[in-house]
Amino acid sequence: MKHQHKNFGPWTTSLDSGSRMQLSTFWRQRMRRLPGLVSTGRTPRQTLGVAIVLAVAVGLLPLVELVPAAQVDGVAKGNVTSETQEALQRRTRQKDMINQLAELHGYKLEPGQLLKHIGEPFPELREELRHLLSNSVNPGDEMKSEAILFLSAPEEETRVAMFRVKIATLEDVLKNVLHLERQQFECHESVLDSAFPGDWVMSWDAWDFRLPTVEEVASLEEIFNEELPSKLTLEWKQVEKTALIVKGDYEFSPLPRKEGKPVVVEGEEEGFFLFPVLRRGSLHTFSSGSFQRLLQAIGEVVRLPVVNEINKLPNTPRFLWKYEGKIVSEHAPLDPDLEKTFLDSLSKQTGFQFVKEKRLVHKLFIKAEPTIELREKSN
Repeated sequence: MKHQHKNFGPWTTSLDSGSRMQLSTFWRQRMRRLPGLVSTGRTPRQTLGVAIVLAVAVGLLPLVELVPAAQVDGVAKGNVTSETQEALQRRTRQKDMINQLAELHGYKLEPGQLLKHIGEPFPELREELRHLLSNSVNPGDEMKSEAILFLSAPEEETRVAMFRVKIATLEDVLKNVLHLERQQFECHESVLDSAFPGDWVMSWDAWDFRLPTVEEVASLEEIFNEELPSKLTLEWKQVEKTALIVKGDYEFSPLPRKEGKPVVVEGEEEGFFLFPVLRRGSLHTFSSGSFQRLLQAIGEVVRLPVVNEINKLPNTPRFLWKYEGKIVSEHAPLDPDLEKTFLDSLSKQTGFQFVKEKRLVHKLFIKAEPTIELREKSN
């Protein structure tokens, strides 16, 4: 599925949770007009039609995504600089490497396959791709990533992402691969801390636009149980929980800034939402994604599942939001007054009403059977 906004062109800002941001030069030029959104102390790369990723080491989801642009229309207008040419060559090399990994080393989904995990030893070409991605994000920064995510889509180039961690854990996999927020799964912390490095392949549609299916959860369970010493049971089921219910009609209304300027893209009804609360461990940063991801991000702040009962849905496919404001504990519930401030602010910006009510919501339950060694120690 290709998303092209009439004014923003074919670039997609698809970092969907609180630790990643992707901005093309086009985005940067527009956002530079907005106070406090983009640093002006650094000259942007003039990479017409090429996605540039700004690595922001933030939040609970250490993932940086690289999304290749579908076309490079601006180059034909004579705006090619040496830096642009270098970026285009790097993008072409990246595309070739991804295709070779798919054809020669199995980095692709087979017919009927929903999810694929590729562990060490990695092919040499994969290390070359990791090096290329690291330098695209932050030239000269050699980040050792133990996990790269490959997101395939029919008739489109494969998107790739890097886990911004040295050794991925089971919790990293749940957040970055299944794209679940912490309030959407229940598991003992010691299990979540289990190391689970390796690369992943899945469909772009499954990753970005909806919750995982029962079949995808079963596929992940099978992968876990092939490699972990303890057998895991993953059950994706509906349970009655207190949830944050989102109601009303969408109507974007930007908040005024201190300088008296609203946070809004010039000439567009689509704007930037401000989250006046962020969890400890995050930086003041951006995140973006589909409407589904925006709701999940709201739920992540208040630590509640979100149920969509909206009458009028937004027409735009992507949203961008910025975390700034009070820093709170990573896991503790929000103070009632702060929670009210947060939700009131989002109501003003979106036109939605937020209420807490009991609902049937999806939640992933993960249970681990003790290993033989653990059983022996308990006897």
